[in-house]
Amino acid sequence: MTIKIFNNFAITSLLVIGLLVHPLYLCKAGNTNSEQVETQLDGREVKFDYENYPKEREIAYEYYKQNYKFDAFHPLDKSNIGIDLQDIDNDGKKEIITYLQNDGYCGSSGCKFHILKQNDNVDSTSNVKYNSIAQGQIYPSIKILETKTSGYNDLLIEDKRGIYIWSCSGAIYKVSKAIKESDWGKGCIDDAFGVKREVLPSLWYMQRGVEIANKYGFVGLYKMDRNALKSTFYIDKTTNKWTGKYGINTQDNFLNNKVVQEVAVREYHKIIWEQYLQDYHQYDSLQVGDIVLSQSGMISAAHLVGYLELKSFVDNKGVVDIQNGNLINSTEYLKRFGGYEVNYGIDDLVQKLKGFKLEYDYDERNYEIEREIAYQAETEYGVDDMQPLKKDEIGIFLYDIDNDGEKEILAYYSSRAYCGSLGCPFSIIKPIKHKTEGKKYKKILELVGINDVWILKSSSFGYSDLLFEGNSGDRIWRFTGAKYDLYK
Repeated sequence: MTIKIFNNFAITSLLVIGLLVHPLYLCKAGNTNSEQVETQLDGREVKFDYENYPKEREIAYEYYKQNYKFDAFHPLDKSNIGIDLQDIDNDGKKEIITYLQNDGYCGSSGCKFHILKQNDNVDSTSNVKYNSIAQGQIYPSIKILETKTSGYNDLLIEDKRGIYIWSCSGAIYKVSKAIKESDWGKGCIDDAFGVKREVLPSLWYMQRGVEIANKYGFVGLYKMDRNALKSTFYIDKTTNKWTGKYGINTQDNFLNNKVVQEVAVREYHKIIWEQYLQDYHQYDSLQVGDIVLSQSGMISAAHLVGYLELKSFVDNKGVVDIQNGNLINSTEYLKRFGGYEVNYGIDDLVQKLKGFKLEYDYDERNYEIEREIAYQAETEYGVDDMQPLKKDEIGIFLYDIDNDGEKEILAYYSSRAYCGSLGCPFSIIKPIKHKTEGKKYKKILELVGINDVWILKSSSFGYSDLLFEGNSGDRIWRFTGAKYDLYK
């Protein structure tokens, strides 16, 4: 069979698709098993109650009201305060263990908790009726152990970094021993070849040691909690049910659709910056304490510890007051993600939701004629004798891309001789009817450095628009009337 190929588009993709390797792919992957460790430590579980204990709830409410700032987006609500009562210093009086599920002070690293102990050493005129003897940004997982330090029961607490024993050696509880540490935060820390790091891939990689959905309600690649999903209207604020946005009706739908997760986190970051932090834009590029604030750092800190926690850090001029919140987390994230690129545009991702990803057939017994055409089309440029192209290395997908009633050959060449760190070659081969020579074929698009290919529902000049994924990002190509060309 004679194949006529017009190769006006050869080689061009090296210049427009995937010239840079994202630093994410240069890092070693970590352990992704973050199931809670089953320890043999005896103790009793703290169980937070959000309905009962009205007296203690009022005490906790007043404590948060006096020590933290809230706003109209997420006001302090008593129903957000979990309460458990436990005598942890064995004096016959129960302490108030409280967990605040307010989105302003919650992030993918958990929510704020305190243990409030009655202050018996003040006179009746004092406003300080309770002191906080333990606090942090944790998951709602606390076990009161039978072992004691200085008369206080030790605590087994899970947070973003793992499971730890907390001991009270004086006036306040502190971490005393690691039981199980996770890979949280052990992601990429350096730029690669001068490539500017981006917030979202780095946030994802930082959290890679945490399962896709944990039992504490933090879900997806970016550990969005229900409050974040309500802010972005994936969950209804009143009914607490999934809204069906982008076809997402259940948590499993959300977890199984990575594109929707990417859209959701960008929507959330835009809300954080343009709504929750709108009155803090003035601090971008200014120094607070020993940190130069940036848009990327502030968004990341707000995502991880809550935007009100971030505001507390700024309002305190970078001074970490251990008696007034777990501000040290803000310090860590502001430094780690300072000066990154911020991109919460979703147009390209929404296009993906309106199309489908190609699934190739590599079985040599299928599409024999089309596979031979794709093989000849590629080997006309030469064959590597050391690693010759094999037909079972050519993925074939047939699709009528121009709606003329005849399917084009979409070929993906997965040979090691053709692929590199940027991806592999991809071609679209179109059948052409010739008056005297019968059917011929020509390439109407040829690119290299490609990973996945999406056919979108939108079209240009009758040809389907295409979205290409590469290690340097996504690109949309459209037909211009004579050929496919890069759109954006």
